[in-house]
Amino acid sequence: MGLARPRAARAEEAPAEAAPAKERGSECLGPSLAWDPQWERVETGEKILTGVAAGITLGAAIVPPLSTHRRGGALFDEDARDTFRLSSPGGRFAARDTSDALLSLLATSPYFIDAAILAWWYRGNRDVAKQIALMSMETMAVAGAIQGVTNVVVSRERPYARGCGREVPGKTTDCEDPGRFRSFFSGHSMLSFASASLVCSHHLNLKLAGGPWDVSACVVAYAAAATTASLRVLGDMHYTTDIITGALIGTAVGLGIPALHYRGGSGSGERSASPTVRVVPSGPGAAIVGTF
Repeated sequence: MGLARPRAARAEEAPAEAAPAKERGSECLGPSLAWDPQWERVETGEKILTGVAAGITLGAAIVPPLSTHRRGGALFDEDARDTFRLSSPGGRFAARDTSDALLSLLATSPYFIDAAILAWWYRGNRDVAKQIALMSMETMAVAGAIQGVTNVVVSRERPYARGCGREVPGKTTDCEDPGRFRSFFSGHSMLSFASASLVCSHHLNLKLAGGPWDVSACVVAYAAAATTASLRVLGDMHYTTDIITGALIGTAVGLGIPALHYRGGSGSGERSASPTVRVVPSGPGAAIVGTF
């Protein structure tokens, strides 16, 4: 009669790979993640560019628009305003507030969701999280500088300002603040599409969530960006050409800067196995087997 081995002994002999991902170790909860050696890292020059662009963005927000203002719509703006602008003032204010909330979620998602939660906490790589955050900061700073300078130079009156003193009370911040001449082009539209493009770039190159979730994150981000931009027209804060221009520039910058970093490489984000060489039995002799 054979003796049964103790359960503890059988458990110790089980292969480590059989353990669930969350029990494999403390360094990560999901599959390991690595920065591809062929990808470009964010270096000192780009960090300086980020700082300069952020300074330009802040300066453009402080400097009032030029005194020579542009008023009224262009191309199809007037027809689109008549069609899509909400009729009630309360509805327009609600649309503005909703667009602010959506922009806040979109603008922070590359940092808190992609970098902090997925790359660092879930996939266990602080270095990749840092690169995602730096790349996102550079993108948003450059996009913000372009939009800020354009706002100041073009000095286009927002559509709602045409009703100041009538349907919009004249003695309000909306009508008295120089911000009424910052219509072109839409910062909400530009920043939301830049953020959505960053989300797509990070997820599709690094495979942060895995499986269909990365494509889903991309689709949801662009849908939220389109909703944010549309609400600016519904709320009478921008003309249609304002949000279209913002969407195009935000997408171009949001895809362009990450593309400079993610070019080349495998694009998988998975940590490749280290090269190994070992000797194994082979018939009457031995053989050398390597993985590279």
